[in-house]
Amino acid sequence: MSIPINDNWSDFQSHISTLTSYDTGKLFEKYAELLLKTDPRYNKNISEVWHFDDIPNDLRKKFQLTTIDHGIDLLMLEKIIEIIQSLIVLLRR
Repeated sequence: MSIPINDNWSDFQSHISTLTSYDTGKLFEKYAELLLKTDPRYNKNISEVWHFDDIPNDLRKKFQLTTIDHGIDLLMLEKIIEIIQSLIVLLRR
């Protein structure tokens, strides 16, 4: 899935409206990941953010996470070295 870079919101919305529900969800997950990694309101307390598919194997083993996605979209490592699971649900109107 690629999102063309446009200069206006209308073109962006038009493109998104052509995506499948699955692709819309994946796009939202990426948005949330980037927001958590870059926005100072969030990243000051987070040292790492991984999409479920990118969680390192040592953490998968430590926390007994399989490679099967059961609804965990992102895994965040807080700077206090505490792992929290974050389920992001895209609610469509």
